[in-house]
Amino acid sequence: GVGQSALLESLTKRRVQVKAADGKESVQRSLRPEDAQDARDAVAKALYSRLFAWVVGKINGKLRAGGQEGKVAASINVLDIF
Repeated sequence: GVGQSALLESLTKRRVQVKAADGKESVQRSLRPEDAQDARDAVAKALYSRLFAWVVGKINGKLRAGGQEGKVAASINVLDIF
């Protein structure tokens, strides 16, 4: 899993690699509130999408007739509006 502080930092800060005269350096800056909200929304959308795909996969697996690929014993229609 991801720790709370690591998640908070990844959603509110941006790390930028800059090339300094003596080598690479990493600079971290805080995101504007609007950018942090966009990052939060992107993570939520990605999690929802993966969870939905997992649920559909599990349902499809249970509906296969006798476990045979391509044979469907029943069907369920799911509408995902996000």
